[in-house]
Amino acid sequence: MNLRSGVTTQSLKTKPKRTKKDHVTNKCTMDVSNLETSLKKMLTDFKEDLTKQIGEMHTDIGKISSETTRIRQDLKDIRQSLGEAQSHIEEAEQRIHQLEERECDTLHMLKQLSKDQKEMAEKLEYLENKSRQFNIRIYGVKEGLEGEDAIGFITSLLAEKLEIAPEIIQIAAAHRSLGPKPTREDAAPRSLVVRFAQWNTRQKILRAAWNKKEITIEERRIYLSPDFSNKIHKERSRLFQLRKLLKQKNVNSHIIYPSRLKVFMEGNTTTYDSFEEAQSSLRDLGLLEGGDYAVRDTSVNAGSFEKVKTARHSQQSGAAPRSSSDIRPKK
Repeated sequence: MNLRSGVTTQSLKTKPKRTKKDHVTNKCTMDVSNLETSLKKMLTDFKEDLTKQIGEMHTDIGKISSETTRIRQDLKDIRQSLGEAQSHIEEAEQRIHQLEERECDTLHMLKQLSKDQKEMAEKLEYLENKSRQFNIRIYGVKEGLEGEDAIGFITSLLAEKLEIAPEIIQIAAAHRSLGPKPTREDAAPRSLVVRFAQWNTRQKILRAAWNKKEITIEERRIYLSPDFSNKIHKERSRLFQLRKLLKQKNVNSHIIYPSRLKVFMEGNTTTYDSFEEAQSSLRDLGLLEGGDYAVRDTSVNAGSFEKVKTARHSQQSGAAPRSSSDIRPKK
């Protein structure tokens, strides 16, 4: 140290002054250093984040690849299922087509069978009535009155009441109708079915009965009628009731074979082929009013037929409807 000069001493003790330029330079250097550090840190963080994101992307890509593989497998299964479904649909369509063809054949067969059954029923009905053309029915004879010899009883009855020689009356068979025997004393007795050996004999008996004013036995009125099948008996029973209503209105009518109604009104004659047709037409003409046309459907048994016959013959004589068609069955 130089102490010889005061100036020199002063210069040694006094620090040199920093200039503004030096300050700026130092500050810039520090800022650059800090920036470099920050950039390095940011770069490091960016690398870490990028690495992490790339890892996550790889994971997601793996998941997507796995999901894609699964979707492809599902699509493959769906295609296979669709193929099987298409095959089943084609098979079902083929079966449906076969069933439709079979249904058409079945319907055609049913129509034919229905037609054949109707024809057979008509033939059976005709044959049944044909087999009954030698028969008559006698209504009102008390149960048990014929005893053990129905043929002898009926022969004596007809000979006495109709004044016919017994040798003319040739009965082949006779019996009560096959319905259950009435248990009540006031119940109508079952009819007697009588079969004659010849059709002409049956016609003579019926004509004699129709010409007779009244036939009674033990103070009970009896009636003679041709024998028909149950179906015709039922239809005729309904027509008898309809005739009763028409008679109350002073309208003449007849029942013709097998179960048709002929009505005589104002000089005109109308024939109805069924009860329903007659009922509807007569109602439209005003001959049936209120409950008149609601004729009850009677059952075919001796009791109900006896009631119908009793109502029918309450104000007229004879025993059966006076009609040539009733006398001779339809050929």
